[in-house]
Amino acid sequence: MQQKASFVLFLLLMLPGAGLISAQEYRISNFGISEGIPYEFVYTVNQDSHGYIWVGTGEGLCRFDGFDFSTDIIQDSLAGMVAAVSYKDSRQNLWFGYHSGSIARFKERKFELVETGLEINGAITGFAEFSDGSLLVSTLNNGLLLLDAEEGKAQPVEGVAPGNYTSLLVAGNTLLLGAQEGLFIYEFVEGGQKANLKTTVAALEYSRIQDIQPSTVKDVYWIATEDEGLMRLELQGEKYSLSKTGETYNLSSQKIQAVYEDSEERLWISTLTNGVYRLGNPDGQGNFRSVLVLNMQKGLPSNAIKKIFEDREGNIWIATYGKGLTLLTGQSLVFTRFDEAGFNNDIQSLASVGDNLYFLGSAQGLFRYDKTSGKGISKVGGLPADKVTALYIYNNALLVGTEKNGLYAMNILNSSVRKVPYEAYSMGNWVSAIAADDRHVYVGTKDGIFQFTSDLMPEYQYTTNNGLPHNNI
Repeated sequence: MQQKASFVLFLLLMLPGAGLISAQEYRISNFGISEGIPYEFVYTVNQDSHGYIWVGTGEGLCRFDGFDFSTDIIQDSLAGMVAAVSYKDSRQNLWFGYHSGSIARFKERKFELVETGLEINGAITGFAEFSDGSLLVSTLNNGLLLLDAEEGKAQPVEGVAPGNYTSLLVAGNTLLLGAQEGLFIYEFVEGGQKANLKTTVAALEYSRIQDIQPSTVKDVYWIATEDEGLMRLELQGEKYSLSKTGETYNLSSQKIQAVYEDSEERLWISTLTNGVYRLGNPDGQGNFRSVLVLNMQKGLPSNAIKKIFEDREGNIWIATYGKGLTLLTGQSLVFTRFDEAGFNNDIQSLASVGDNLYFLGSAQGLFRYDKTSGKGISKVGGLPADKVTALYIYNNALLVGTEKNGLYAMNILNSSVRKVPYEAYSMGNWVSAIAADDRHVYVGTKDGIFQFTSDLMPEYQYTTNNGLPHNNI
């Protein structure tokens, strides 16, 4: 993803107290229509293999590149439809299911509508992958379908009665199938084309199953119900055991929408009435010794939550029902804004020495920030009044690139500054990037790349005359 200058500075601050059960564990960022979300009712969140975050809303999809939300995906007829569920398969393809019954996929950087060959007239409610790579698709009016992941053609799964199915999970040859009235356990035969009903979970016979998710504990699954709370299902061969989880926190009355177990084995529970519950410190038996409740009082824009998703960086995304999308960023990655006069937070470049000393290049020059000093930032003298566009730590020197005055070197130990001489026109004095290896320093400019020796003596210039495709680096 392309880096952009911003009015804030990302600083990696390793703060103590990571185990505190407090909303202050997270920085909360809310995104709505003004930030590029096409519709404030958000149903699903996922991440593709390139790191982009995909958001399913009541009016199609949008995609987040780390800085901006955009709807530049060619969605054709799906652009205004409710994108309700998403799934990433083992090949890293993304699949999307719509309330209209449409299915789409994002494969090899291409978004396309899947022509299943069936008339699906009910909402797509879930995807799961079978062992051979084919997909199972649950629907509200068309039962359970087996979808060829390559060809896109679908067929009903034999042995599964027509029904209004709301969620599903596949584990080996076992299928957990949630419906508007109950939970069913099937066993697949004939390569997934047929399934035999093993049992119906009696205690959930009249319960709407909202979500089914795996636990990190073998053969254990989390079952989210709308009116009965959160259940822990453990499969034991031909038998099963079912128990309620989180009764201490009164989850049965919260209209649970979804459940998600994160990479640290914490359980996130989305509710329609009271925000998000995060249960922590599990004992492996379905009991949790801590709880964090995130709701409007703690900074969320709404108490109506549809889904939780953890991206590969460990950030938590919260899909709200009517107030857009919320991002929870751990306090190990926080924002610092400086209020000193003469510094407008328009940071162009950044370099650090260890964990505590930072140099910030801005339109107002070079600034120094020492976290251990307890003070703010201070301007570094000895440089011309110019924008600092590139910084690089090289041995005991800070190499400073400017927009109009070329390259400078600052001794980090005593802060003395000297200009690094080389012959260049104005475009060659516009430094955009600096890199180095054991023997050379390379300075990218608008007039090619200048190569220096390790003691910063000019050595060579690379331009279009000797092999570069263009001079603007």
